Amino acid sequence: NISELQPKRPVTKQYVGVNVWVVKLGERAVGGVGPDGDVVAFANLCTHMGGPLVYNPQNNCAVCQIHYSQFDLARGGKMVTGHGTEHLPQVVLEFDEKTGDIYAVGINQLVYGKLSNL
Repeated sequence: NISELQPKRPVTKQYVGVNVWVVKLGERAVGGVGPDGDVVAFANLCTHMGGPLVYNPQNNCAVCQIHYSQFDLARGGKMVTGHGTEHLPQVVLEFDEKTGDIYAVGINQLVYGKLSNL
């Protein structure tokens, strides 16, 4: 539920067996939902070698801890710099205005390192 999200503090959830971040960015975002269009969700593995990402709240980027690739979460997970080969996989969200609930309804690409991708 949107009431459980604090601005610029990602919450880790599972979607189709993948860890994803759900984050309220504080700025309108590509694919963002909610009253401000700023709630997004992304797989939190780098597209280069599957390295773990950390969130940088100053620029709304995800940064790989291995080779420092950066992905802009407000711009659809676009790779900004580094060795990443693709945008981050973004979870497609829907928002229920009446209840504030947020639902994951799809993902826009394969997730690095998952043998069971559909």
